[in-house]
Amino acid sequence: MPMKFFSKIIYPVCRILPARRSPAPPRFCLAKLAAGILLCLAALGGSGAYAGEESVGALFTDIPAGARPAGMGGAFSAVAEDANVMFWNPAGLVRVQRRELLAAHTQYFQNFRQEYLAFCLPWSEQQSLGFNAFFSYSDPSEKLSAAGESAGTFTAYDLYAGAAYSYALNRRYALGATLKGIGQIIDAYRAWTLAADFGFLASEVLPNLQMALVIKNAGAPLTFLEQRHPLNWSAAAGCAYALWNKRLLLSLDLEKPFFREMNFKLGAEGAVIEDVLFLRAGYGYFPSGRGA
Repeated sequence: MPMKFFSKIIYPVCRILPARRSPAPPRFCLAKLAAGILLCLAALGGSGAYAGEESVGALFTDIPAGARPAGMGGAFSAVAEDANVMFWNPAGLVRVQRRELLAAHTQYFQNFRQEYLAFCLPWSEQQSLGFNAFFSYSDPSEKLSAAGESAGTFTAYDLYAGAAYSYALNRRYALGATLKGIGQIIDAYRAWTLAADFGFLASEVLPNLQMALVIKNAGAPLTFLEQRHPLNWSAAAGCAYALWNKRLLLSLDLEKPFFREMNFKLGAEGAVIEDVLFLRAGYGYFPSGRGA
């Protein structure tokens, strides 16, 4: 019986698999490991770490960066095709096999503005570097005294700058990390901290299907006037599926902020004229409110 099993099952499989210098890990062991880490961190976030803190800091990192991800509702963690991926999942950086510079300006209501810059630098087929910067600001706002009287105006700025690295384990799996400095300026007060994003990307899980796991904003709290404001840590899982000869892209992200309820985002992109004109739509459900 053992010899029959070997000759009919094991030997044909060994002939199909490419030769390796060391035994290959199980097909989905890396995905299972990443999923386990994701679930543990999500459980930690739900357990109320930093209980008693007054508020969460650096909520501007919730604001979608880049026109394409914003148009797809922020469901972008598994879409690895351009420099936008650096903000959403650093693991996807290695899938962008060309130098690419991205600059974006976004104008919101109440004169709130956002500037975003990203640069991809492929190092080799297995490694890639990237740099990005984010800056948001608005018009001066009225400042009130403790008695509620006008005391002039003040301005507020949010910014970060990051460096990313991505490594392809093989054609299917990739890992990535971003180290970033985060700062907030409110009138004469300033706070700075360091944080990191970690990403995992699985390509061709099924034909035209990609899946992703991401941990964002893992870092020390911001401190204003001796009051600590923990960063908006979050854990997310996403998938992206291309169909109709890749003329239609559908994406889904499930995200668990550590201090709020889970949310989900849906996105779609259709090519009207290939590589020239696209239509995009997105939807997000945030039970706790975005940035609440």
